[in-house]
Amino acid sequence: MRCEQEILRLEARIRELEGKTEELEKENKELKKKRDRARGVPAEDLVARMTGGKRTGGYKDLYDVITGNGNRIEVKLSKVHDYKSSKTKRWVWDNIIGPKKYDFLVLAGEKDPDPSCCERYPLNLEYVFFLVPRSEVNDINSRGDCIALNTNFATAEADKPKILIQRYMVRSQEEFEKL
Repeated sequence: MRCEQEILRLEARIRELEGKTEELEKENKELKKKRDRARGVPAEDLVARMTGGKRTGGYKDLYDVITGNGNRIEVKLSKVHDYKSSKTKRWVWDNIIGPKKYDFLVLAGEKDPDPSCCERYPLNLEYVFFLVPRSEVNDINSRGDCIALNTNFATAEADKPKILIQRYMVRSQEEFEKL
């Protein structure tokens, strides 16, 4: 009898702990989403300052920055992705089209410290930036709703990455000031 009561008590405790575990897993998932969203905030702040604009502040807003001239900008930041299966490092920007309503897309890539990459980056900017008019975003879209680009521009051989580098790479802060 006592053994049965102990089993029932332990089973109830297991159910209680399973419920708490599920709750914590949901909370952890939400916190990871918030962290990932917040990662782009420094790039948004920088673009807002360089354009004389301001951040909209909300993740669900239709764009991230409104410039002093009224242009709407969507900013995407990518870290350097190092794929073990390849010697190539790249930036990947997701959800570039989606429901957003913007005039310009700014792709910001954290600089790859590899010396073979750095020599091709603008020295006076914190990130490697690409400024793309919304009307031309589909021209550089890799697959689906994503843009991928090698951090070493010398290895960019496909047409879309070449277009992105040659036509849309920001070489100085003055390019942002015109917006």
